[in-house]
This record gives sequence, structure tokens and C-alpha cells, in this order.
Amino acid sequence: EASYTKIKAEDPSARVLFAGMSRNDVGFLESVYSALDAQFGATAQKDHHFFDILGAHPYSGSRSPQVVSPADRYEDDFGIMNENFLGFEELHAVMASHGEGYKPVYITEYGFTTVGFYGFPPISDATRAAYLKQAFLLVDKIPYVVAFSWFCFYGDASDSLVSGSGWAMLQGAYPS
Repeated sequence: EASYTKIKAEDPSARVLFAGMSRNDVGFLESVYSALDAQFGATAQKDHHFFDILGAHPYSGSRSPQVVSPADRYEDDFGIMNENFLGFEELHAVMASHGEGYKPVYITEYGFTTVGFYGFPPISDATRAAYLKQAFLLVDKIPYVVAFSWFCFYGDASDSLVSGSGWAMLQGAYPS
């Protein structure tokens, strides 16, 4: 609330991003709305629940973004977790149920590992390339998705998450 209102006071045209949630944590987003409404009441609604764009990280494990598996939509600590790529549609539905369906979604991270990572089995570069194309074709048809970022293009030797886990699309250091 404090950050949003200060940003908007300085620049009313600035757009504030709700940081990308790991996977499509529908229950968490619903909990955020409930907590903001309880704490700030009408102010939360007047100030658009203190964000203008929803960030999402709709990782789908090692499955194609086209796969929609009911087994990958389940209850967790906050409520519904949707680990299907298109689960971000459910996040948008939560926003719409709170009168904010006009808000866009920015897919701030999506990708696959070639060596495996925390339960994500490895996939080949060829499969990863095919999945990238599938994902772009899917989001191209959804008007409220305004941006899509792949994680990650270049690795960084100082970041073991990226450098050792096969996420980077291109090997080597970022060109200087």
C-alpha cells in the first residue's frame, strides 16, 4: 500500500507489477485479495489492490505448455496451486472475480532445464525449443498477456541457480 500510493503520487502513469509468483498460486493470490480487503477495505479497491499488472511464473515442470493435467492442479497451504502453464488463466479469473479483469498479466519467467532441477526432470534443447514455440503461440492468443519473458537467455557464472542447472538457452558469459 505504501509503495503503490507513493509511486502513483510521484507518477500517476507508472505501472506497478505484482511480483511473479512461483507457478500459478491461485490460492495465494486469493489470500492476498482477502488480506488487502480486510486490512485496507475501500482503499484497497480504490487503489486497485495496489498493483496494475500481475506477474506470473507459470512453470510446468518438464511438460509441454499445451498439456493441461488435472493432477497438476491441487490444494496446497494457501488453496489451489495450478502447475499447468495455462494456469495463469485461473489467476486472471481471480482478478476478474474481484472486479479487476481489466488488469494484464506479464509472464515474467518461464523455461525448462536441460539437467534437471528440484523435481523438474531434464529435457533436451530440441524439446525446449519446441516448448518455447508452443508457449509463445498459446500466449499470443490471450489478449491480457502483455509480455512474456523466457528464463533465462544467458547464464551467469556468479549465479549457481542458472549456471549449473541448465536453464540458460545460450552457454557462456553474457557478451560485454
